[in-house]
Amino acid sequence: MAGQKTVPGTCATCREPITKRTASSHLKKNHAEPGGEDRFIILIDTPYSSPYWMLALVKTDAQLSDLDEFIRDTWVECCGHLSAFYISGREFLGSFDGDVDDMEERAE
Repeated sequence: MAGQKTVPGTCATCREPITKRTASSHLKKNHAEPGGEDRFIILIDTPYSSPYWMLALVKTDAQLSDLDEFIRDTWVECCGHLSAFYISGREFLGSFDGDVDDMEERAE
């Protein structure tokens, strides 16, 4: 099976064209503040065979609910879907029926 073609992107801050391959270095080079606070670069992707992706520069003290709200405001619809985050090979699940910061780690 052929690999899924990735759709090129545009930096939301400076409107420069980027690709999935160049996005991380673009963020580090052009949007990280020298001597500023540390940030994570987070790849936001789908588990499906989708060409769509997004990178986010996130404060190290951000909560999963902050990230979830950003994703919903920027990319996906807002209500009723289960949120899932994969961190160091561990899956965390939650929904907006409760507090996303209280997400439970999915049992294997």
